[in-house]
Amino acid sequence: IPSFSTTPTMFTLKKKKSIPIPEDGGNVLDFFTKTSPWYVEGTLPDLVAEAVAEAKEGIFYICHGPFGYVLIFNTKGRAEKRQMSVDSSSVSLLGSEQKFPNIFKFVAHYINYTEELKCQLTPDSKTQKAVKSIGRKKSMKKSMKKKKVGKEFKVVDVVGLLEAKGMMQYIESFKKNKVNGVYFFSLTHEKLQQLGVVVSQKVLSAVCIVGQCQWMLNSQMRNFLSLVSIQFLV
Repeated sequence: IPSFSTTPTMFTLKKKKSIPIPEDGGNVLDFFTKTSPWYVEGTLPDLVAEAVAEAKEGIFYICHGPFGYVLIFNTKGRAEKRQMSVDSSSVSLLGSEQKFPNIFKFVAHYINYTEELKCQLTPDSKTQKAVKSIGRKKSMKKSMKKKKVGKEFKVVDVVGLLEAKGMMQYIESFKKNKVNGVYFFSLTHEKLQQLGVVVSQKVLSAVCIVGQCQWMLNSQMRNFLSLVSIQFLV
């Protein structure tokens, strides 16, 4: 029979007896989950529920035993058990359409309040930091996408700039190759040659520098530098 001792945020579970665990779960049982205090193996869910019922709101465990995976959490002063659906590629609450690639991502989702649980799970500090880290990475990826140089310029805009600078001889080639703003600011010497544009390495370097600075500038300045970049090709 396991014994529990409480800490400010989680329980520490000491197992005295193990129960055979079925072979399931595959890659969804990630390393972070295996080493987390809220994950226990070979312990009867009823025993864990007894301790969780006396814990604070949101305290939870995920138990893996002969009955599969069970989420046990404290809500409104009582322990609630929810069966989980786990296979080799996803994990979810039984009957839920919301699926996750591993148990850690499952926990990260339910840290926030959801209608499914009617509460939010309260993990240990290590898990909280890991979840915040994931959030920061997602924000950085979104930010990088937003800062994609030249994304506001379409093919017609690039063609318009060529016309404004009297570079009519390149218009057909730019149209054929669908040169939009993103493509324009990623042009290399080889790509320019394919488009029929011959420039020196010095000029190409100047164009690249302009492109690299685009994300730091406001809209009006970006438009101005776009004109300057086209001028480099004349």
